[in-house]
Amino acid sequence: MSAVWKARVTSKAQITVPKAVRERLGIRPGDDLAFEIHGVHVEVVPTRRQRVTDFARLFPARRAVSAKEARTRGWAVETRRLVRRRRPTR
Repeated sequence: MSAVWKARVTSKAQITVPKAVRERLGIRPGDDLAFEIHGVHVEVVPTRRQRVTDFARLFPARRAVSAKEARTRGWAVETRRLVRRRRPTR
């Protein structure tokens, strides 16, 4: 079953995607849409950009870490990396 929603083009050639369409297609602010022309018909297709949050589920956290702890760990890793680079070769 297909449904029809309407949108008006503004003076700046902008349209607002109806809420029902955004919800059905999972369109969120910042998403890109592709317009494919088929004769006199236009097909609007959401294109997905990879978001950092999309990758979060790939690396489950072992436990919750505070921002301060994360910063401290980051500095420790970077310090070890720099120390390794400066070691004299034998």
